[in-house]
Amino acid sequence: YFRRDRTLLRSRYKDGDMRESSAWAAPERVLDGDRHARGPGEIIGVGEPTVSGGEGQRVLYFIYAEKAADGSLNFDVGRVPQRPGNAAATDSTAGNGTSLPLESMQGIEGNRKVAMRTGVTGAAGGRALWWDYRVAPNAAALLLLPEPGIPAGSASITLSARAERDTTLGVMVAEKSGARYAVQVPWSGGTWQRRSFKWSEFERQAHGANDATGQLEPEEINALLVIDASGYQGQAGDRTLAIDGLILDAAP
Repeated sequence: YFRRDRTLLRSRYKDGDMRESSAWAAPERVLDGDRHARGPGEIIGVGEPTVSGGEGQRVLYFIYAEKAADGSLNFDVGRVPQRPGNAAATDSTAGNGTSLPLESMQGIEGNRKVAMRTGVTGAAGGRALWWDYRVAPNAAALLLLPEPGIPAGSASITLSARAERDTTLGVMVAEKSGARYAVQVPWSGGTWQRRSFKWSEFERQAHGANDATGQLEPEEINALLVIDASGYQGQAGDRTLAIDGLILDAAP
């Protein structure tokens, strides 16, 4: 999200070095300033909210616009921490690992529709992220979880998902340095499956930046992506994936 004069815009991350303009889609208008607001201090608009699970606490973030005394707009970020004791049972359960917030995931490549659903047969608690997407030939579809807040000392991540049909799924992470690491496996369609990956199993990707440490450091991860790489296997087309868990350090 960024401000241009009185307008709040957002740009979708596509791929590549986040520092380069080519890595971002054309800006989309989110919120226009209202020149008819009555006076200073009036909140004239609120942007689309998102949820982060970083630093051990879930926080709701949203953009809001406030009219200033000179008639311009001040854009700021509202933060609402979740109240103690109100966390969902799947967020952190002793011995079962810590779940990352699926509702914060965004389809960024090949996306058609992504939404949380309830009453999903076979999903943990009947709740799952439902992703409809299209895989292009010789390409991958990407589902992004920004700022996952993975702590130092984390050893693994578990993906629990149901693919509509046989495909190739992977998990890719990007560090703050721009280095990227990934792992991918064949995924059978039609049934719920859980796959656990040790961070030490992730391989550095050539299209990412060099990593001075030479190894993946979980606490340095600032983006996590679930990837359908079937386009590289000649299996392009429309697909659906349901995810009911991205779990750190789940018990075997």
